[in-house]
Amino acid sequence: MFHVKKLTALMLAVVMIISLAMSCVTTTYAATAVSGLKTTGRTTKSITVSWTPVNGTVHYEVQAKSTSGHWVHMGYVYTGSSYTMSSLNPGLVHYVRIRRFDGKVWSSWSSTHSTCTLPNQVSGVMMSPLISKAVRWNIGSEHSSYQIQVMKDGATKNYYSSASTASTMTYPLDMNEKGTYTIKVRAYVLCPSGSSSYKVYGSWSNSIKYTV
Repeated sequence: MFHVKKLTALMLAVVMIISLAMSCVTTTYAATAVSGLKTTGRTTKSITVSWTPVNGTVHYEVQAKSTSGHWVHMGYVYTGSSYTMSSLNPGLVHYVRIRRFDGKVWSSWSSTHSTCTLPNQVSGVMMSPLISKAVRWNIGSEHSSYQIQVMKDGATKNYYSSASTASTMTYPLDMNEKGTYTIKVRAYVLCPSGSSSYKVYGSWSNSIKYTV
């Protein structure tokens, strides 16, 4: 009888130890992170990003930064899966990330998405008064590169040039055949994407005509 009581007490002690150990185990819970972040609209002063919606989300948080800046809170999204950042500077690179709150915990941040605002429209396009068959235009402070398009009789030729440090840019063109040429210019910025980059173009300038 004594041995039975002793065995029963020992079993109760083991059960209590197991219960105590189980109560100390914390189950790790992680909210699903946001994916599919991409740019769906841009102007010279705004960028709209969207992402794949996640069921059970209470709200999303959007953060952004410039190339050399720190992450800044932009806003919360309670309805939908897109956000427009406004009052930005033209022709600059911006980085965006999103996280979500599911009512219990925050998810980790999404992968960082790089995007760019449009550069301003090129102004002051005219034929150079000093250099024959060369086009000239004003250089914008945010302009880094340009596309010059020349059209004649349905044919189109494109030239590309980096901006100079001067206030105006002059570029000689191959216009030797007789006829009337239509010329226009637009700026573009190289927007990083992983290990490569892509061109984000501004609006075309007003067209000018030149007759040879």
